[in-house]
Amino acid sequence: MIGWMTLLLGATGCGGSGSSENQLVATWIQTFPEGTYALTFNPDGTYEAETLMPVAGPTVEAEVVEGVYSVWGNQITETPQEATCPSPVPVVTISYSFSGGDLVIVVPGNPVVTTPLVRATGSVSGNAPLEYGCFTIGTLFMQQSLAPVSN
Repeated sequence: MIGWMTLLLGATGCGGSGSSENQLVATWIQTFPEGTYALTFNPDGTYEAETLMPVAGPTVEAEVVEGVYSVWGNQITETPQEATCPSPVPVVTISYSFSGGDLVIVVPGNPVVTTPLVRATGSVSGNAPLEYGCFTIGTLFMQQSLAPVSN
C-alpha cells in the first residue's frame, strides 16, 4: 500500500448541512506520480480502498480492500472483509476532521504528511480495464483475486 499516514482529501460539494459522518460518503482520491489512491465511503456502511497504477497499454493494476466502516465521534474504524492481498488485513481506526471542504485523516502512530486530494467526480480508473492483485516490494505486482480476509 501507499505510505501515506495523514491525508488531506479535497471535497467540492461534499454534502450540505448534514452530520460529518454523512459528509464522509464520497470517493476521496490522492494522485501521486505512480498512480492514484482512492477511498470510497458508501452510505450503507461499506468502504473500498484502492491503489491504482497504470501499466503499459490501457490496463490499470489495482490493489483493493473492501469492508465495513463505523464512525464514532471523530474516529473511523475500517474492518476489512475482502482484499486482493493475502490475509491478515488488520482493522484500523483513524481520526478525521474537516477543514473547509477538505477531509483530513490521521493514522495514529505515524508521521504527519499532508497531501492535497480531490473528491472524485467520475470513475477513478476511467475506462481502463483493471487487473486485480497485490503490490509487494515497491511497485512489484502479483495478480490475485479479491478474497475473504482475516483480521
